[in-house]
Amino acid sequence: MNRFTGKVCLVTGATAGMGLAISMRLAQEGGQVVICSSQKENVDETLALFKQKGLDVSGQVCDIGNQASRTKLVQFIDQKFGRLDVLVLNAGISIHLGEQLVITEEDYDQTFNINTKAQFFLIKEFKQLLKRSQSDPNILVNASVLGYSPDKFAGVYSMTKAAVINMVQWLAQELIEDDIRINAIAPGLVQTRMSNPEVTKTLTSKFSRPQKVMGKPEQIASAVAMICSEEGTFITGEIHAMQGILGKL
Repeated sequence: MNRFTGKVCLVTGATAGMGLAISMRLAQEGGQVVICSSQKENVDETLALFKQKGLDVSGQVCDIGNQASRTKLVQFIDQKFGRLDVLVLNAGISIHLGEQLVITEEDYDQTFNINTKAQFFLIKEFKQLLKRSQSDPNILVNASVLGYSPDKFAGVYSMTKAAVINMVQWLAQELIEDDIRINAIAPGLVQTRMSNPEVTKTLTSKFSRPQKVMGKPEQIASAVAMICSEEGTFITGEIHAMQGILGKL
């Protein structure tokens, strides 16, 4: 399938895990993909990986929590392509697990800055480029199952994702006036470097087939590709849970 041929696609947090898998899927389906990450070495290594696979992908270093850095990213897309068709907001952080009432104010603010505030302002700042698209402009935000089923060991992180879910639902009503779709995914356990080893071990040990509990980034990417393609043109304002058997526990 080549559902993204000719489409300009930006993926944040694109150098590992779900972000990398999503970027790879969009590029393999013909997308003109731009990856971004806060670390230059990660961007360079990922671009080399795409090149090895014969995929022409662009890369930019961007700290999404910094306005000046976001502005440079917008300018890069504008100057290189003049529009944006698909915006995948995957970047996020989880920096405090365990007892939540001992979190520092700095860590609390940083978690909200990246996971919630930056997502909103990226949408705001890319809106004009999305409006220039002539091919089903849409946004996909990576939330989390914790956004509506919080965990006490990741309470602040859960709060940020609950805010993202709320944001997607009301922004859908505003953005539809400009023919822009927006959706979110809410993954459960997925095999990425952000996965908590202890939580993963506890949950998967309950099942003889742990693959039904923990998903793979490629499985998430497959669903994202459908939602963001023109097959998903009737889908907006939705939160798509992707959590295997965990959703039935």
